[in-house]
Amino acid sequence: MTGNTTDTSMMARMKELEAENSRLKKMYAEERPKTRTSGWKPIQPGKPQQNADVERFNRTVRYEWLSQCLWSDLEEVRLFATRWIHDYNHFRPNMALGGITPKQRLAMAA
Repeated sequence: MTGNTTDTSMMARMKELEAENSRLKKMYAEERPKTRTSGWKPIQPGKPQQNADVERFNRTVRYEWLSQCLWSDLEEVRLFATRWIHDYNHFRPNMALGGITPKQRLAMAA
């Protein structure tokens, strides 16, 4: 009998939480500006220009090391990728950052 009472009280609490969540969503929708146009939108297929930063990074990875080597297994690729990303962020100057590394840029921002 105790288990059934617990299940019933849990279900009642879940319904209360769902009602509260619904109320908060409605309140948020009413309060935010109606002219807001920015926000998260998925990238359209075949439109890499909508995600230029990631596409540029992918191109760098592909041309600098991925297509330059023959890999024996996936673990070898993962190990090389880990090392390469560390070097990319700590030692490789980035022209978009004025010739400094991402690590230096992060230190300047802190």
